[in-house]
Amino acid sequence: MMQDQDKAKKIVELLDDSANALQPHVLQKLEAGRMQALAKHSVAAAGHAGLSEVLSAYLHHHRLIMSAALLCSAIAVAFVVTQQFSGQDTLEQGDAFLLGSELPPEAFLDKGFNTWLEETSQH
Repeated sequence: MMQDQDKAKKIVELLDDSANALQPHVLQKLEAGRMQALAKHSVAAAGHAGLSEVLSAYLHHHRLIMSAALLCSAIAVAFVVTQQFSGQDTLEQGDAFLLGSELPPEAFLDKGFNTWLEETSQH
């Protein structure tokens, strides 16, 4: 642990000595670069607004994708709703067909019925 701290102190001393040996015009450029970086950082920090603004910007940039997703969702919901209503009608019509048929309902359960139906429909 002490060795690491000693190494860190030596590195800091070497960096300070090297920084003191820099020429004044290099120091001025480094200071100007530091100030420019701080200015950009403060602008970026101020630009990070609330979640609503970030979400709004995201939706604005991706409005085509969002529109397509909304359209697909609406189509899917419409399909599910129509299937729900049409499925009940089909079951009711099937029951009415069985009860209103000239044949008894047991005839439709008979395994030989399909064969008889095919034979009679060919004639």
